[in-house]
Amino acid sequence: LEENQNYYFYVCGYVIINTDKGEIPEFSDRSDILSVNMSAPTPTPQVTNSPKPEITPTPAPLVTPEPTETPAPTPSASPESGIKDKKAGSFIITDAVNSYISFSWSAVDGAEEYELSYSNTPNGERIPLRRISASETYCRNIEVTGAMFNVRENINVTDVQAYGQTRNEERYYFIRAVAKGEYSQYSDYVKVALHTEQLMAPDATPTPAPNPSPTLSPGTDDDGYTVGSKKKIGKLIYRITAKSNSAMTVEVVRPVKKTYKSVTIPATVKIGGKEYKVTSVKASAFLKNKKLARIVFGKNIRKIGRKSFYGCRKLMNITFKTKNVKSFGKKAFHGITMKCRFIIPKKVLAKYKKLIRKTEG
Repeated sequence: LEENQNYYFYVCGYVIINTDKGEIPEFSDRSDILSVNMSAPTPTPQVTNSPKPEITPTPAPLVTPEPTETPAPTPSASPESGIKDKKAGSFIITDAVNSYISFSWSAVDGAEEYELSYSNTPNGERIPLRRISASETYCRNIEVTGAMFNVRENINVTDVQAYGQTRNEERYYFIRAVAKGEYSQYSDYVKVALHTEQLMAPDATPTPAPNPSPTLSPGTDDDGYTVGSKKKIGKLIYRITAKSNSAMTVEVVRPVKKTYKSVTIPATVKIGGKEYKVTSVKASAFLKNKKLARIVFGKNIRKIGRKSFYGCRKLMNITFKTKNVKSFGKKAFHGITMKCRFIIPKKVLAKYKKLIRKTEG
């Protein structure tokens, strides 16, 4: 039976009667009609257990802390160089040549640079002139405009007085160290004074009669040259280092010009009619001669000074005729080209190589 349909049922009886025409069914009266409605059954709701509601605890009110003052960050101090209380010493004028002066001073530990300055009075405003690398404790060729000094080398003084100049002027020079943006104290000043007047000669005094047998002081002679005297010969300037019966020697101070490409240091030179052996090259003699390409050392050279050829970037050929070099100063050949060729007598080759390597230590 299908759902949602009405059905009607009844019953009746019947018998089978045999007639001439065959079996014929004969029915009784029908019973009462039974009506049946086949509607779909209504589903019975299922009872489900509802979950108990969860009790969410009420959070306790938040207590906002009272604001407190945040201390300002303390700025970190930059590392100090430690030179503020230091001071360069032994500040001197080493040379006063033509219109240029040169200086030297003692090193300051921790310095990265040095600053050279000047003032027109001992306590006046310092005007910076030049910055110098900490690897150097000298400064060459500072021009004093309009001045004209006599050739005065290795004077090593703190006061230069120049007469017969075009104006009267005083200058005071200072040096100080620089590191990490800090400065050391200024050095004691050195002074350069220009005077328009001529230096007056002292009053003439009677000249005593010459002694027929004069007694000469050590290192002097009747030729007028003494130990320390300088003489320009050819491309070089020499200084007498010894003058006695046992030794007559000079050293090479510097070249006359920095533009020479080739220089030969001779074995001997004549000064005042006397022969001197050339035995040494002064410290910094050829410092930063950027055109020098060839140097020859004579056979009497025994000592080559500190930084004597420092920074000679084009120096390509160094020839030793001497077998007597006892010492090479520190950084004597520092900064020369790596292509430089050393020509050394075979007898002293190993010795010189060892000495030259030590100069870079």
